[in-house]
Amino acid sequence: MDREQEIRSIAYQIWEYEGYPDGRDMEHWLKAEAMFREQEQRGSEPSRQASPDGEQRRRRRSRGVIGLM
Repeated sequence: MDREQEIRSIAYQIWEYEGYPDGRDMEHWLKAEAMFREQEQRGSEPSRQASPDGEQRRRRRSRGVIGLM
């Protein structure tokens, strides 16, 4: 997956996690970018390793979605 698509996926997961709020797309995108950069520096895949609050959690779904619960 390319960088932009990965960030989009993370931002979407954050949006879902936060209950689908309206008008916070830029906030979610920026948070996703930060998570992507952090995980990129660590050398792991962002959407499979970090939750929006930064804690490491196990995957709950087989397609690599963040395990948020």
